[in-house]
Amino acid sequence: SSEAFIVEAIGDSMESKIYEGDIVIAKKQNTADHGDVVVCSLNEKVLIKKFVHVMDTISLVSFNQEVYHPIGVSEDDLFVISGVVKNILHYH
Repeated sequence: SSEAFIVEAIGDSMESKIYEGDIVIAKKQNTADHGDVVVCSLNEKVLIKKFVHVMDTISLVSFNQEVYHPIGVSEDDLFVISGVVKNILHYH
């Protein structure tokens, strides 16, 4: 059986799919495939982002790309994937 957890979305960086106040359900795992939406921490800040892995480069991408630029992950960063988003409950 697989474990899951829930988090409440804060902010507008993932708008068009995930809105502030939405409940995000994620499958607990520490790896992700290119294109997965993940709950992760980057230097101790919890984020919900699209995981983009091309060659040896990892980027965390927002859906609201007009406002938010992709975040590059470097070897010096403390980066941990907590889970992959499986469902979103909208409350707006």
